[in-house]
Amino acid sequence: MSASLSSEQKVIHFLNRTSFGPTRESVERVNQLGVRAYLDAQLEPETISDSLAEEKTAGLKTMRLNTGELFDLYPPPKVAKERGMMAGEMQAQAPRFIILELQQARLLRAVHSQRQLYELMVDFWNNHFTTATRSVPARSANFTISCWRRRRARPCFFISIIG
Repeated sequence: MSASLSSEQKVIHFLNRTSFGPTRESVERVNQLGVRAYLDAQLEPETISDSLAEEKTAGLKTMRLNTGELFDLYPPPKVAKERGMMAGEMQAQAPRFIILELQQARLLRAVHSQRQLYELMVDFWNNHFTTATRSVPARSANFTISCWRRRRARPCFFISIIG
C-alpha cells in the first residue's frame, strides 16, 4: 500500500528525472509555470539564457581553444623538442590539465546551467558513447576528445534526443 505523492514531492520527483536535482529556484519555477510548460521550455534549450553557466566556465582556458590551438600550446614532447621548447613539468601535465578542465566544465554546467535537461542529456550520451580518457593511449587524442566534446557532442547529443 503506497501513499500518493504530495504536489511538492511530485515536483521534486520530476526534477530528479529531468535535471541534476532540484534546487529551491527550480522547484519555484516548476510551481510557477507548471510541469508541462517547464518541460516544454527545457526541450528548447537555445531559448533559455545560460549566462551564469557561461560565466562560470569562461575562465577555463582550454574550453576556448580548438584542437590546433591546444596542440600548439601543449605539443607532444617530440614536437616540443623539435620546436626547441622546454619539456618541463607543465608540458608533462598538459593532458591532465585539459581533462581536468573538461571535468570542471561538466560539473559547473551541471550545477549552474538553467538548461538542466540539455545538460543531463549531454551527460547521458557522453557517458554512453565516449571512451574514458585514461584508456585512450595517444596523448593527442586528449586534444581531439576535448574539442569534439565541446564543438560536436554537446550540440548533437541533445538534438538526437528531441529531433
